[in-house]
Amino acid sequence: MMKRIYIVFALLFACSAMHADTAVIDGVEWTYIRQLREGLSVGDITIYPNRIEGSTAVPKSTAGEIQVPAAIDGCPVLSVGMGAFFECKKLTSITIPKGVTHVMGWAFMRCTGLKSLSVPDGVKFIGRAAFLECKSLTDVTIPEGVPAIDHDTFMSCSSLKSVKIPESVTWIGAYAFGKCGSLAKVAIPSSVKIIGDGAFSECGSLVKVVMPASVEYIGDGAFRDCGSLKGVKFKGDAPKLGKNVFKSVSPAFKVYLPAGNATYKVVDGKWHGAKVKYYDREQ
Repeated sequence: MMKRIYIVFALLFACSAMHADTAVIDGVEWTYIRQLREGLSVGDITIYPNRIEGSTAVPKSTAGEIQVPAAIDGCPVLSVGMGAFFECKKLTSITIPKGVTHVMGWAFMRCTGLKSLSVPDGVKFIGRAAFLECKSLTDVTIPEGVPAIDHDTFMSCSSLKSVKIPESVTWIGAYAFGKCGSLAKVAIPSSVKIIGDGAFSECGSLVKVVMPASVEYIGDGAFRDCGSLKGVKFKGDAPKLGKNVFKSVSPAFKVYLPAGNATYKVVDGKWHGAKVKYYDREQ
């Protein structure tokens, strides 16, 4: 069983010395931390002691739509902390204000009623498993400037149909979109270099994928158990592949390779066990 360490709503303030406090805004009680810090970095988080394990930013009974305050007591909100809304299952919509730069790991994990989420431009970091098991979430736009989609970020978001990945992303972590059974299409931007283990595994609605020339490595089982996946088109030189990348996909599955590219070592009409079809590089 995974041991969890919770950090309540780590509101990092450009204000005076750090201390924990609460405030009631629009009828909602928020738990937050004040912290004096110049040049916010991922490490600028205050971890609460284990005696309050399970604490969240708002009471778990909070329901419906909610807007994260842009400021509290005159101090700007800069970060949504680890586990801030963990298992707030009655929330249906959350708006994050401009000015927030960090959404930390497990921030919205298991918000199973969450259907709508607004992530503003200016967010530069989204942590591991931030939206894991948000089973009602249907679409997400990741803002430009986020450099990576961390491990498990959207894993088991079973209603997720579309996601917009910006050109700033260079790395898609392990199981980032694993078990997103409703995800029918995804556009991998030309900035991505690494696709982690199981990144799109068990995406049963995914039919086709275009792999940009920038991709250098695709991890173990990245598209494993994508039963509807019929084709992946590779635009550049052959990336390095892990094990079982295309295991248990559609029986009609093919890889589409650029004609005349000698970096693909095709044997008996197959590349890494998948049937090959060539296309003109002008296409």
